[in-house]
Amino acid sequence: MLLSVPVSCREPHYFLAWTISSQCYNTGKVTIKSGGNVLVEAHKNSRNCNFTMLNQSHADINSNIVQVEVEIKEAVNELKNSKTGGAILDNAGRKVGYVYSVCIEDGADDDYNDIYINLVGWSKKG
Repeated sequence: MLLSVPVSCREPHYFLAWTISSQCYNTGKVTIKSGGNVLVEAHKNSRNCNFTMLNQSHADINSNIVQVEVEIKEAVNELKNSKTGGAILDNAGRKVGYVYSVCIEDGADDDYNDIYINLVGWSKKG
């Protein structure tokens, strides 16, 4: 099963950081793309439920859309996601970035903890 989740950065030219983790039994792959470029392809190759950090990194992006793709071939049920996000504001209330969390469910228990992706982007780097 393949699930694609778009995440809007609202504006291009961001410094983006991410963390990808899993505690699902199945193997799978998480791909983060922006502007047609693959930023990361993180693989879960083991079949166990241990909490596993799959990837943590960063990139400069020039697109206002980030695409998160999750592929779990062994999933019997349709992949589901719960996405939440919000703005990072400075003391004057101006938006200086954003943060999104994407939680993936690959089974029928609806715990939404099988794959977790956290994205945070800032308009300035450093």
